[in-house]
Amino acid sequence: MNGLNCAVALNAAMQEWSTARVRSHNTPTDAGIGLHFGAVFSGVVSYETRLEYSVFGDTVNVAARL
Repeated sequence: MNGLNCAVALNAAMQEWSTARVRSHNTPTDAGIGLHFGAVFSGVVSYETRLEYSVFGDTVNVAARL
């Protein structure tokens, strides 16, 4: 249930951000949110100039396609 609550909250935040952008005469944003359950590999991927936290695996790939 936490995942679903998070997705709903994220969608609301994205809509608010998009509305604020339109008020500022910028283009609106649009995003899809996929939710799936399963094992993932997660961690920090580092490069010389930046660190990035990411998740990998079939679960992530399925969620991205939902």
